[in-house]
Amino acid sequence: TPLSILPPLDPELLAHIQYPFPNAHSYNTFGRKYTDFMFSFGCHKACDFCRQGAVRDGYRHLSLDQVKAQLRLFRDYGYSEIILQDDSLLGSRNNDGKQFFFEVMRLFKEFGLYWHDNGGVEIERLDQETVDMISRLNEAKSRCTALYVPFNPRHLDDTRIVERYMTKKTAKLHHLKTLKERGVYLFVSGIWGHVNHDAESMEADTRGYEALLADGIVDQALMLVLSYLPRTRDWAFRHHIVDPQDWEGFSIFVPHAGTERASFDEVNHSVLEAYRILNPLQPYADPWASAFPPSIPHGWK
Repeated sequence: TPLSILPPLDPELLAHIQYPFPNAHSYNTFGRKYTDFMFSFGCHKACDFCRQGAVRDGYRHLSLDQVKAQLRLFRDYGYSEIILQDDSLLGSRNNDGKQFFFEVMRLFKEFGLYWHDNGGVEIERLDQETVDMISRLNEAKSRCTALYVPFNPRHLDDTRIVERYMTKKTAKLHHLKTLKERGVYLFVSGIWGHVNHDAESMEADTRGYEALLADGIVDQALMLVLSYLPRTRDWAFRHHIVDPQDWEGFSIFVPHAGTERASFDEVNHSVLEAYRILNPLQPYADPWASAFPPSIPHGWK
């Protein structure tokens, strides 16, 4: 569908939703009326666990006139916060979305809107210019409240993701810490149970996130579990799924499989152990942040 023919979303379609409505999927809006929206579509990353990077049309975005019309409607209907769900917030490899994103941030400021990201900012593309732009536009009331920066194992052979960033990509961690110190809530995530994970590599990631939290680099680490989804490269390993008829288990990031090197029990144990270690270090742990309680029930081993 050519994006130029898309009309603005009519807020009347959401009029039946009573506010304040707690968002259980993202960072707290603290009572502000919000809605999720995407101003760009597609992704170039082609992660093995995801289908979106293989979409034929690649990265595309609305025009700035379309963005203005949509934000004006949202503001007129009383919305004061936008939760971005864009697949690739900074565009593709040739930076065709970065300046567009900057202009969208300026429009949020112009319309007096708070915003935060839940779709995911690609950490490989996060740079000083982006950090400075977010910081500069946060000096007034309307602001970016939170950013989600996944530390995902993008390909089958990826393991020990956090360890790699802590030893080889220290500039990226500096960007995260800078944003956090400037008042942006930083939450990251890892995926346990990817195809080549074993118990030791999952434990290494847990300890890596523990260090990121303890060192004040991020505010929260989400522990997600790989789901083997149709039409992804990981689907070739679906024989590790415990119950192929348990369709609810195919909901993304829900434990339902082992790996090439770890049993289903080892994956579950690693996830629970990660929550046990990390949750006490996380200052904001509402239910959206985990599929398990902050404390392990008495008697769990």
